[in-house]
Amino acid sequence: MSTVDTINRLLEDTRNDVAVIVSLLRSLKAEGGDEFVKGAEKCGDACRRVEWRQILGDSGILGFFLDQLDQWVDPLLGRQIFRVIANSIADNDENRQRLIDHPTALKTVLSLVKSEDLSMFAVATLQNLALDNEAAQLEVIREGGVEMLMEVVVVQDDNSADIQVPLRVLELLVPHDTAKQAAPPTCIGPLLSKLSTHITPIDDRILLLTILTTLLTHLPLQLAILEQNQFPLFLQAFEMTHSLLFDPTLDITDRKRLFSAKSPLMDSIADISWKPMFLTTYPLSSAPIAKILTWLSASNEPHRYDKVIAACLVFGNVTQSAEVCRELIHTSALHRTLFSVIHRAVEGYEQSKKELESLPAEVKLDSTGTGKGGIYLSLLHSAIGVLRNFSVPKSEKAILVDAGALDAILAVVGIEGVGVGQVWYSAVGLARLLCVDCVENCKKVISPCGPGEDTCLEKLLETYKKAEELPTKTEIARMIVSILRCLSSLPQDTSAAYHSGLARPLWDIVLQDKWAVVRSEGLLGLALLAKGSGARELWQEWGDKEWEVVDKLDRRDLENVGVMIVNFRNGECASTIAGNERVEWLLKKCLAGKMAAVQVKEE
Repeated sequence: MSTVDTINRLLEDTRNDVAVIVSLLRSLKAEGGDEFVKGAEKCGDACRRVEWRQILGDSGILGFFLDQLDQWVDPLLGRQIFRVIANSIADNDENRQRLIDHPTALKTVLSLVKSEDLSMFAVATLQNLALDNEAAQLEVIREGGVEMLMEVVVVQDDNSADIQVPLRVLELLVPHDTAKQAAPPTCIGPLLSKLSTHITPIDDRILLLTILTTLLTHLPLQLAILEQNQFPLFLQAFEMTHSLLFDPTLDITDRKRLFSAKSPLMDSIADISWKPMFLTTYPLSSAPIAKILTWLSASNEPHRYDKVIAACLVFGNVTQSAEVCRELIHTSALHRTLFSVIHRAVEGYEQSKKELESLPAEVKLDSTGTGKGGIYLSLLHSAIGVLRNFSVPKSEKAILVDAGALDAILAVVGIEGVGVGQVWYSAVGLARLLCVDCVENCKKVISPCGPGEDTCLEKLLETYKKAEELPTKTEIARMIVSILRCLSSLPQDTSAAYHSGLARPLWDIVLQDKWAVVRSEGLLGLALLAKGSGARELWQEWGDKEWEVVDKLDRRDLENVGVMIVNFRNGECASTIAGNERVEWLLKKCLAGKMAAVQVKEE
């Protein structure tokens, strides 16, 4: 019986003492020729069976083959050695640790990743080593595995069958911070190039997306996109991947996988465009910005929602200065484009509700805020976010309202359904910003929207009554303060500012205890409201809980209370509060402080 036959017989039964196989293999190696390769093959065959893997490790056979691995190993022998190693370490942490603890084995495996003959075997070994084993993953990273694998991925053809296993190993490694730090910045461009082509198989595309978006959570690699002028390629990869979602040849399972893998690209776009060097690298006149503008205005392109949201993320990030806002408004009329986006999204949301209502009861979605309706809400939130930035510079406020900002705001607060609270909040926040320090806009907000129609303010007060979320109510109340403050400075009669229903929102933000500065705003609004025809309503809303809060105020807030009482005493409510002991006591408390010089009319 030959030595190879003996090895084969010993490996037929796990009860055999196989430690002798090590000496048999050494003899075959010393003899030279093909017999050693055949002996290795028998060991590789055996450890395909799970029950043999631990035995080969404990008996020293795995250790022997780890010793045989070197950079110059004969390819025929090397394949069999890798079979033994790769199979032995599969789902076996003890054998994995034997490989890690070996003085040269892991370094050699990594060096053979670039071997023309043995690369596939070396990478498969790394996959078995790293799968579900964090310690092994970290060791591979420490030994340079990320750089080695990136080299393999970069040089492979886009349709090469050999690229998937290296990608799977990288997918295991890149979540670690040390892997992101080890990844060469030059790898981003080739990854994007592969994602910019039609021919990348769907499984590879999903792996590439996962690796890319994970790497792009690392700041230096985000900067590399800008430093290496890779953002145009990034946009191309985004467009290509987005269009594939609607490829009719893609089955529903792959479509879901692709959607999940591409979602983090939104975060990457946001992170990159937020960088201070983004606008210096890609000014508003650059081709990438022009491309992103088309994403917003392409009204006839189906399924463009993600592109619109991505565009809003970019413009929301770059519009942090008055100068940029002015240029986008006056040169690109971006505000008008965003108003169109809002109106289309409102129409789409309402249509999605109708489609939902037409479904049989057993297949209806849980709420109108899910599915397609949720996409429209995301569009609205994103577009309003950019407009809120536009509304900060004083010079642009009236321009926005003249172009239709109030119509867009009212359209948004006019939608109803589950999940609309966040877009209501964004819309009324935009309304508040447009009223801050802008007399023209305040006058338009308190004027009828059309012949015989309510004012914008009255419509927003209706929203206040319907809203359940405190932030939305707070923004409407703060808008009222802005209007009162702005119009109170005018010399002419501004009684038109005092709509019925202003007092309750102002009292509500005085009663809330989340934001002290907002409470102070509310007290200022009450002091201004007490000056005119709104005083009577204010007094009627002043109940026990309001007294309880006001009694505890001090410092600047108490001064506003004092001004409110003085305005009561000096205005048309004078007779109503005359002789009210509680009011008199509160006024004395206020006058005892910094308001001692305030003059009060004598009755």
